Amino acid sequence: MRAGKLDRSVTLQVVTRTVDASGGPTESWATLASVRAQRLPRAGSEAFSADQLSSVADVLYRIRWRSDVGTANNRLVDTDTYDIVAMDEEGRRRGLLLYCKMRRTA
Repeated sequence: MRAGKLDRSVTLQVVTRTVDASGGPTESWATLASVRAQRLPRAGSEAFSADQLSSVADVLYRIRWRSDVGTANNRLVDTDTYDIVAMDEEGRRRGLLLYCKMRRTA
């Protein structure tokens, strides 16, 4: 993977779930790693739901191979925050393609 195409610095985060003093679940995000990435836009849409304008953007990020990234408990932070919804291995552990979805309500 050529370093010149990895033109963005993104942060991978992992969720930690704990129970607060009143017994309710709390969720916080911790930084897993800061990595270089290439952003490849895919699609986007806007819709009205419950009298609010909601936009959904699908974005593909390419990063170098990491074994500690998954779809269940990870997210990616660039200029916006994205949920990682799917992953593909690129080559033989050469890189990862992270299919991300951003949701923003206005």
